[in-house]
Amino acid sequence: MERVAAALAGVDPATPTAPRQPRTGSHDGRVLRGVCTDTRAVEPGDCFVALAGERFDAHDFLADAVGKGAAALVVHDVTRAAHLGVPVFGVDNTLHALGALARYRRRAWGKPVIAIGGSNGKTSTKELVKAALGARLDTHATEANLNNQVGVPLTLLAIPDHADVAIVEMGTSVPGEMAILRAIGQPDIVIITSIGEEHLEGLGDLAGVLAEESALADGVAVAIIPSTELDLAASIGSRAARVVTAGLDSGQLCADRWEVTPDGLGRAWVAGVEIRSPLLGAHNLRNLMLALAAARECGVSIADAGAAVARMTPPRMRSA
Repeated sequence: MERVAAALAGVDPATPTAPRQPRTGSHDGRVLRGVCTDTRAVEPGDCFVALAGERFDAHDFLADAVGKGAAALVVHDVTRAAHLGVPVFGVDNTLHALGALARYRRRAWGKPVIAIGGSNGKTSTKELVKAALGARLDTHATEANLNNQVGVPLTLLAIPDHADVAIVEMGTSVPGEMAILRAIGQPDIVIITSIGEEHLEGLGDLAGVLAEESALADGVAVAIIPSTELDLAASIGSRAARVVTAGLDSGQLCADRWEVTPDGLGRAWVAGVEIRSPLLGAHNLRNLMLALAAARECGVSIADAGAAVARMTPPRMRSA
């Protein structure tokens, strides 16, 4: 409970001080099981964060959350929670509060985070990276494609203590969103898969997409990008401490040779190692090169990473 108060007060877990209370708050010393935003998934001991959107307001279901065992509430309207008999944290914006809780958890956990952005191929690349790193490391990754301002925090809040690395998919649809997600997740390594026409209703044009996706690389140690994305390389060159390019035919990590076989799958020879792709198409072979680059940055050999990728189960609803 004290950590919830500290997170909402903006305390850095790396340099803890006596936490200030959030705008309104009361808490005791009980241990919370986790953080939840869906009353259907509340379990006893959870801290329930009441999000509000255009079509719903979880403040309408606070009693349901407490009835299912929620042990604390984060709300922006404390008058609707004061009578429910559990500690209440009042904040100005519960979506921002969810991000603050996730950022605190990420910093308290303190191990490497890999963020994956881009216009296309995020989820497939995330699964490839998870498999490649899983050859030697205990990984935690985004489920499905929960990559927005709700999904990213929930992914970070679910990181188990024993995980060696977290792989977090991050998506955007409006200017400024990627910067918010990066600030929450504070990644050490980012992978940007591609720049293409996505969410133009919010981002406007390809220049807007490029600017928004490039924001993911601000201040990170390593940015991994396709060797063919020349505009992206120019855009992030001064943002990340180091840029690594990967590709089938060129890049700092590239295939010796590659092919797409008649069944639509492919294989590549990298550093003398034959690696078979479990996903269809040349585009997924390119994504595989990004995953191998990430594995190499994390100390996993190409041979180990490639063998693990070949054994992975393809994600649902991809290339189907």
